[in-house]
Amino acid sequence: MAIPSQSEEEWKAQKREYNKQYHLKNKEKVSARKAEYWKNSSGAYKSYKCRFKHITPSWANQSYMRIFYDLACEEISSGNAVHVDHIVPLNNPLVCGLHNEWNLQVSTKKYNLSKKDRFWPDMPEYSYIDYEELYANLCN
Repeated sequence: MAIPSQSEEEWKAQKREYNKQYHLKNKEKVSARKAEYWKNSSGAYKSYKCRFKHITPSWANQSYMRIFYDLACEEISSGNAVHVDHIVPLNNPLVCGLHNEWNLQVSTKKYNLSKKDRFWPDMPEYSYIDYEELYANLCN
């Protein structure tokens, strides 16, 4: 709850700074709590691993990939709406990205949901409908 003399932005900034300082001072406690959470969780990380198993190459570095998810968790706990985003979409009529450390980024929830599977770097100059048509024609 914001103090009446503070704006919501000031309050959020103050809360983020507090959380950052808390994490710095209590690294071991925070790490232990995270480890316990993942150990006893309802399978969030396990289901994430199963979901991406078929598109994760054997050479992908799981430790580096986990960093993106840990960073997203920290941002979310600080009150920021973020997603771990696949730069090249995993499911698209023209391209299939891989689930590996080179195809991940932490982005805002709004940005990730707005691009869906319709945008990736160096994508062809087609509208979404055009490339669906193009894909349909290629398959016939």
